[in-house]
Amino acid sequence: MIGVIGIKLNEGNVKVKEDVPPQGITIDLKVTKISAMKEQPGLANVKFSYMVSYTPNTAVLKMDGEALITDEPNVIDNMIKSWKKNHKMDEETGAAILNAINPYVSYNSLLILRVFNLPPHIAPPPIQITKKKVKGK
Repeated sequence: MIGVIGIKLNEGNVKVKEDVPPQGITIDLKVTKISAMKEQPGLANVKFSYMVSYTPNTAVLKMDGEALITDEPNVIDNMIKSWKKNHKMDEETGAAILNAINPYVSYNSLLILRVFNLPPHIAPPPIQITKKKVKGK
């Protein structure tokens, strides 16, 4: 099973185009390149791009980074062959990788967007009120 050893950001950019409240937010996370770590079988480097767009034409945040992933050498080799052939990977592997990257970039971008007075692009979990049952009544 695919495991993510580490994630790092290499580049980031924020552009505020108009100082108006955004009407919508679009988030795009995609893998841009997968390459083998030749000196260590079973390891691969996954480069990714993350973009938050505020519409209409209000602001854009873009970050690029990479994740170091591990699995059995034959699984990594097959993933890289598939990527080189058609720039795709199987759904389960892709979901595992993107689900590991997403929280990392989402939380880091949230901090960056605050500085530019842009609203959060992710919602905090809802608070649910529960009543405690009193024992003996």
